[in-house]
Amino acid sequence: MRKVLIGLVALSLVVATAPANAKKKTKLVPADVTYYNVGSGDACGSLTLTQSEGDGGCGNPFYGILEPADPGGGVPMQHLAVDGLPLTLDTSKPITGSVTVQSYLLAGAPMDVDVVGVGQAVLTVVLTGTTGGEEVTIGEFESAPYLVTPAEIEYVVEVEIAPDEALNGKVFDSLTMSLKNIGNSLFHGVYPADGTTQLTFGALVKK
Repeated sequence: MRKVLIGLVALSLVVATAPANAKKKTKLVPADVTYYNVGSGDACGSLTLTQSEGDGGCGNPFYGILEPADPGGGVPMQHLAVDGLPLTLDTSKPITGSVTVQSYLLAGAPMDVDVVGVGQAVLTVVLTGTTGGEEVTIGEFESAPYLVTPAEIEYVVEVEIAPDEALNGKVFDSLTMSLKNIGNSLFHGVYPADGTTQLTFGALVKK
């Protein structure tokens, strides 16, 4: 009888203490994660969580004018995330931000003098990433046409991208922002890596 009672007492202690020893489940909560395009020297720039002035930038002076003769003409400028990864994507909110696009200057001319960009430009943005070992398109954007004249060197294009809902909760090990200008324009399509271009993603983070 004593053995049975001892066994029952031991069992009750195990049952009583089990919840206290159980591991708490990790909870994911929505958050905003903002990437900035920042470069150094001649680099096109990379996506980073740290905003700084940076320098550099890249583009193609013949974006736009190439399009009629060669649809899709001109290789997009790609900017890869160097931190803020992995990212668990939250598709319940759009990806928002802005992209700074500049026109070209005549060689040797000072800033705001002899700007040669002209035409009706259209900015395209494609976001891709790697999840589960597969590269997928997160979302795409095409701006309304905007007028480019020699009176202005810099243009800020507001961006809003609806991410693919099928990617909700997917964990991304890489992110790439591809930029290219199309439309009837010439000598316009420089993407400065000075921290002014930024995109905010909806993310799910551990609480």
